[in-house]
Amino acid sequence: DPEALKVLFEEDDSGVVSVDEHGIITALKQGTANITITVGDNKKYALNSTTVTVSVSLNDASVSGEDMALNVGETGAIKYSTNPKGLNVSFAEDNSGVVSVDEHGIVTALKQGKANITITVGDNKKYALNSTTVTVSVSLNDASVSGEDMALNVGETGAIKYSAVPKSLDVSFEEDDSGVVSVDKHGIVTALKQGSANITITVGDNKKYALNSTIICVNVHGLPSKIIIEND
Repeated sequence: DPEALKVLFEEDDSGVVSVDEHGIITALKQGTANITITVGDNKKYALNSTTVTVSVSLNDASVSGEDMALNVGETGAIKYSTNPKGLNVSFAEDNSGVVSVDEHGIVTALKQGKANITITVGDNKKYALNSTTVTVSVSLNDASVSGEDMALNVGETGAIKYSAVPKSLDVSFEEDDSGVVSVDKHGIVTALKQGSANITITVGDNKKYALNSTIICVNVHGLPSKIIIEND
């Protein structure tokens, strides 16, 4: 019965597929392959064959991610998902210098601005490459400073009482151009002449912390005069 004839299967040498004795094909890589199907034994039945073509495509893969907001110096993990689940991804930041990202998707905010991070899934072997981009917005950290007004007599010195938030931040001091006082980098005020002057206290560097400032008033009084009456 010709229906009972043994059939042989043989793939070409492209490496795209393999085929077993039962005609079960395994797709190995993207591409096109030919499989030759042969029947007959050249004894009772003449040999005959046909060729089938197998086209192998990569599996689809996709990835999505969420935009992020960080302050300078902070770190955060990118939230993303892949389809199929569990696929490995890679991360690459743009060349803005605003952020860096490691192989695990941990983002470090380096400076104020916006940056794009590309998340890529697939390997072009089993799964097709696909990617998405998330935007990271990096802001400066808030900083504030407050100070107390002062009163001095001409020739006296005094230290400005102030507080910064965060406490560890450096501050700078600058007197106005009235000539009433001078102030050094440590906040020590010297009263030069009678009158009122403003001193600006500034915190922040516009790199990690936003600039902020406050103004205090220094009132300088003249030295009290003494009248001496001598009796003859």
